[in-house]
Amino acid sequence: MAKLDIPYNVQILLSLLDNPKQRKTELLRSISHSSSMSGKLDELVDAGLVESTRDTFDYNTKWITLTQHGREVALLFSCLDLIINHDAPFEQLMGFDSK
Repeated sequence: MAKLDIPYNVQILLSLLDNPKQRKTELLRSISHSSSMSGKLDELVDAGLVESTRDTFDYNTKWITLTQHGREVALLFSCLDLIINHDAPFEQLMGFDSK
């Protein structure tokens, strides 16, 4: 079965789920070198899924973190990725008895 490509916005959320606080430049570079990445991050901020805060010592550094709602959404995408791309059984992920 072929794997589905994961949109950049979802990749950002999943990356933050694995590593909850990341520098903006490193986070975006780890996903893609596309110039549209900053806009994707802005969409997530506008949607209330991530927060962007300036470093207290280095004004040029921005830290990106998930909001509580963003963490919940990222967890759902993580489950979908496991089901679609890794053949994880839905019932097992959801804690249902498969009998």
